Amino acid sequence: MAPKKMFPLQFLGSLQILMNTIQQGIPEDFGSISGNTRGLLSAILAPNKKLHLHFSAENMQNPTHFSWQIELNNPQNLSDHQPTPSTFFIKTLNLISVNHLSSEAVSCMVSEFQLLENLKIIGCHGLESMSIDSDTKLLSLTIFDCPHLKSLHIRSYKLRTFLYRGKSPWFLPEFHFNLGNAMLDSRQGPAFNTFKTCDFDRVLLTIKNSEILTLCKWTFEALICPSLSSFFQFYKLKELWWIDNYSKGFYNCDALITFLKLCPSLELLFVTIDHNSYVMPNATKCYKQGGPGPMLRP
Repeated sequence: MAPKKMFPLQFLGSLQILMNTIQQGIPEDFGSISGNTRGLLSAILAPNKKLHLHFSAENMQNPTHFSWQIELNNPQNLSDHQPTPSTFFIKTLNLISVNHLSSEAVSCMVSEFQLLENLKIIGCHGLESMSIDSDTKLLSLTIFDCPHLKSLHIRSYKLRTFLYRGKSPWFLPEFHFNLGNAMLDSRQGPAFNTFKTCDFDRVLLTIKNSEILTLCKWTFEALICPSLSSFFQFYKLKELWWIDNYSKGFYNCDALITFLKLCPSLELLFVTIDHNSYVMPNATKCYKQGGPGPMLRP
C-alpha cells in the first residue's frame, strides 16, 4: 500500500477548489481571532481516493454554535460542467473539527465532489443543526462526537450505511433509506428532554430492514417499543450490537429479551454493558408476547 502523503495548504494543487473556497470563507482578520487558530487545515490525500481534512479545533468549552448544510451530487450541478481533477477522484471524505468559520467553505467544496460515496463528519463542536442532501451517489454517512447537535436532516435515496455516535438528536430522514447497516450509539442520552415516540417513527422505518444494527436499551424502551404493533419484526436483522446499562445497581435483561423476540433471523449478538450509559427515567416497560426468539450462532 502506498504511504499517505501530507500536503500543506499551498501545495494542494489538484485540490485548487479547496484553496479558493477556504480563502473566500475565512475573514481577512482570521489570524487575529486567536493564536491557536493559525494552523487552519491539515490535508491527507490517501490511497483509494480518500481525502482527510482536519481543521483546527475551536475552543471546545465555548464554541460558536452554527448550522451546516451540505448538498451532494446534485444532478443539475453535474450537467453544468465537466469534473475537474479535484472533483473527479474523491470517493471518501473525512471532515474533522469543522467549525463556524470553515463550514460554508467546506460545503462549497464538497458540492464539487461528484463521485463522493462515503462521508464522515467527526468532532464538530458547536454544530447544532445539520442538513445533508444527496440525490445520487452517497452510500455511507458517519457522524461521530458532535456534542451540540440537536437536529439532523438527511435526504438521500441510496444511503445504505448510517453510523451515528453522540447524544440522540431530532432525526429527520426524508426518505425510506432501507439501511443495511445502522448504528445509533446514543448512550449519552437524548439531546432534548421532550422526545416523543412519534418523533422516532421515520427513523424506525429506515432501520427496520437492516442486517446490522447498533442500538441502546433506552432508545428501544423509550422511543421504539411503545409504538410497535404486535406484528412488527426486524425480519432481516442478522447482527445486533446492544448497548445496555445498570439500573439501580442491577442488570435487567428484560428489554433485550423482548427485542430478541422481534428478530427471527438473528445470528450474532454482542452486548456492551456501560455503567455510564443513559437510563431513561420512567421508560416504558414493554414486554411483548412473541415467538421463541432467534437461534444464535455459538
